[in-house]
Amino acid sequence: MGTHVHKYSLGWLRSRNGRVTLGTIIVTSILAFGIYMAAMIVPAYIDNGKLEEAVKHQVKRAKGAKSFDNIYQALFDEIETLGLDIDAEDISIVRRGTRVEISIRYVRQVRFKPLTAKTGFQFEIKEIS
Repeated sequence: MGTHVHKYSLGWLRSRNGRVTLGTIIVTSILAFGIYMAAMIVPAYIDNGKLEEAVKHQVKRAKGAKSFDNIYQALFDEIETLGLDIDAEDISIVRRGTRVEISIRYVRQVRFKPLTAKTGFQFEIKEIS
């Protein structure tokens, strides 16, 4: 009777004498760091995608609008829902002939927990009807 290693075992993580290797520790650390970074950064891009969808919807509404007050309000409602820190100066709605252009430019601060360090990710959304 020989020893049987199940094909789904984690034997590859260990050396022949059963100890965890330095390479395993390094690979595991790199994977953990990558997962951590994704967990910190991806939500900012998801929120930007949601805001971009709102802008696409509002640019269609704005085409026939005489005033952009309702458009601004709808955008600010979405910004508030997403918890983004965007000021009125960061939003531009311009009519050019029959076309309407909505652009939003903002910086999303991401805090890398448990540190206090923050990094800013700059986003720009521009839609033209």
